[in-house]
Amino acid sequence: MQLDLRTFALVLAITHLVQVMVFSYQYKIIKHYRGIGCWLLWSIAEVLGFSFIFLRQFPQLQFISIIMQNSMIVLGVVFLYIGIILFFERKVNYRFIFSIYTAFLLVFLYFLLIDDNILIRGITVSVTLAIIAFLTAHALFFLRPHSVVSTANLNGIFFLIHALFFTLRTILLPRDILSVYPYVLNPLNIATYIDAIVCSIIWTYVLIMMINQRLNAEMKEAKEEMETIFNTSPDAAMISRLSDGMIVYVNNAYSEISGFTREESIGKTSLDLKIWISREDRKALVDKLVQERRISNYETVFQKKDGSYFPGLVSASIIYLQNVPHMFSITRNITQRKMLEEKLRALSLTDELTGLQNRRGFFTLAEQQIKIAERMKKNMLLFFIDLNKMKQINDTLGHQGGDRALKDLAKVLKEVFRESDVVARIGGDEFAVLALDTSDESQDTLTKRLYKHLDALNSSKGRDYILSISVGVARYDPKNPSSLSELMALADSRMYEQKRTIDGEVLFEAHQKP
Repeated sequence: MQLDLRTFALVLAITHLVQVMVFSYQYKIIKHYRGIGCWLLWSIAEVLGFSFIFLRQFPQLQFISIIMQNSMIVLGVVFLYIGIILFFERKVNYRFIFSIYTAFLLVFLYFLLIDDNILIRGITVSVTLAIIAFLTAHALFFLRPHSVVSTANLNGIFFLIHALFFTLRTILLPRDILSVYPYVLNPLNIATYIDAIVCSIIWTYVLIMMINQRLNAEMKEAKEEMETIFNTSPDAAMISRLSDGMIVYVNNAYSEISGFTREESIGKTSLDLKIWISREDRKALVDKLVQERRISNYETVFQKKDGSYFPGLVSASIIYLQNVPHMFSITRNITQRKMLEEKLRALSLTDELTGLQNRRGFFTLAEQQIKIAERMKKNMLLFFIDLNKMKQINDTLGHQGGDRALKDLAKVLKEVFRESDVVARIGGDEFAVLALDTSDESQDTLTKRLYKHLDALNSSKGRDYILSISVGVARYDPKNPSSLSELMALADSRMYEQKRTIDGEVLFEAHQKP
């Protein structure tokens, strides 16, 4: 079969049709890159341009075919140039580039419609294509970003060769006027078609390489930025497979907080490392994450490499790596915060003067113990204690003397009752004790022990006053449970009954001695 130039034109049309599909796909998946849409328009324009070559053989369509063929081919390379400028995130001088295209079109139409001169039309097309190719090569060599240097330089070389070829064609056309006819089989026309086929294929291939190179560079930058953020974060960051907890990435803070190095962690599961105290703890977090897709400030306890524990505040979300769900989590060590909270809580529940529980602390702990006693069927005793003659102590010895008296009574209560009992100063000169897990004989035993320690304190040398107390006791019976307020009211009532019987004690024996 004899090869003619129609075959070359057909190959070019098919080549650019494939480019249309390639750039349509690229434009669809990477719309945020500017310029790809213009490359798609380049391919469409070239398909139209080379398709109109076939219509030139029909006399009734020859005139419109000549216009469309040349205008589309030149417009296509204009779109190609604009696309490269936009892809490089540079500003396009639309006035300049379309001035070139407009000048081409006006000259071409003049020597078609007014002064029909096919040689000048051919020279005009070649000159315009050479100018745009030189501009495109300049953009590829001097305007390209650092991320696509190698591919831009490669494409620039082929555009430069293409520009030089059309410069040479412009020089040769007057000597070989038959080359302006697209179907004349001669060396210059054959070279022109071969140049068009080879360049279009190479340009497309290298443009795709430029896209991929830019994507890879941006992914590398994003990865480096992510690693920088991760590794400068004071919180432990981890990426682990959702199904089994296999660790694929950890940051520096993770190693500092957990004690496990990256080498010890990556490829192992969090359960292998025993970071979680139990499997149920991880399962609870994962179940919540799967249900809500994202969790914030989930509080749990983790185990370090040395076996010690620390409280952590976890924020996590599900990400997909190679279509496999992973958990991306950031954990903050809140040990210091917990210590501060405990300190503040202790301060809010503790009487500053005596070191006992204050009223708030007493009611908080006592309510908890009543619930436990009701569930466990345990007896308890509530002692309501009042320091007698407190006003006289303050009037005689001042408030410093009153403070000493309150401290002394607090010391006695600590000696008499157990650490597990709830001992408190609930206000002024009033104290309360909830004695846990008592028997029927405990009330007499504890009361006698209380007065015995009080007598021992009063008999010690160098004292300015004698401590005297009134005591009311209420018993908590799990078979007939009472509320804390009911127990307090009953113990308070019994304390005041005893208080009314106390009259005229000698409280300032040391001061009354001559």
